[in-house]
Amino acid sequence: MSGINTEEAYWNERFNIEQHHMRIYYDTVCEQQLLPSTNFKPKIYKDGNMWCALYGESIQEGICGFGETPEKAVEAYNRAWR
Repeated sequence: MSGINTEEAYWNERFNIEQHHMRIYYDTVCEQQLLPSTNFKPKIYKDGNMWCALYGESIQEGICGFGETPEKAVEAYNRAWR
């Protein structure tokens, strides 16, 4: 009687799932490393009722993004950079 027993099959499947999740995590980290906000570190500050992510001396001279939250401002900044 050859073949994989039930417990071995379970652990093989679990390993494959965990390996898949680790790959997704790795890909996400790699994507984050390529973002302009990760590489150029904009200043993030409150501007009126909005948040601003600014790279440069001023809004007129630099690249900026605005949003209702710091995260949304950074997302807008990344879009503006491209």
